Amino acid sequence: NSGPFPLNQGEETTFTVSLILKNNFNKIRNPNLTIKLPSGIIWKNNFKRSSGEVSFNERINELTWKMDYLNSQVGYQNPTEELIFQVGIVPQSSQNQDKVILVNEVLFNGFEEFIEADISKTTRELKLSDIVDYDES
Repeated sequence: NSGPFPLNQGEETTFTVSLILKNNFNKIRNPNLTIKLPSGIIWKNNFKRSSGEVSFNERINELTWKMDYLNSQVGYQNPTEELIFQVGIVPQSSQNQDKVILVNEVLFNGFEEFIEADISKTTRELKLSDIVDYDES
């Protein structure tokens, strides 16, 4: 979003992260996403969500997105659920940019109503090297 890319030592660069939820099958009750940020990644308190509540625990650098339901066909016949948030990084030394991690992991938990079972999913880390620099013009 702003700041130098590639990163410069001592200068902040911000990034916008977008999480999109889809659900092709049955309604999920109490879907909860926990987004774990590594130390050194700064929560900018800029976010937008399609529904639910968002909170941030600065002590453990963790973002939580809670909803009441994730309906069936979200992202297929119905619009996706989405959380967009902004983080920053100020490199203190010449870090290898391929090793910079913006998000440690995203944990999804909920209760699938048809099979009456708890479900969970964990994503891999989001590294700076996963980001593609592009020109909007």
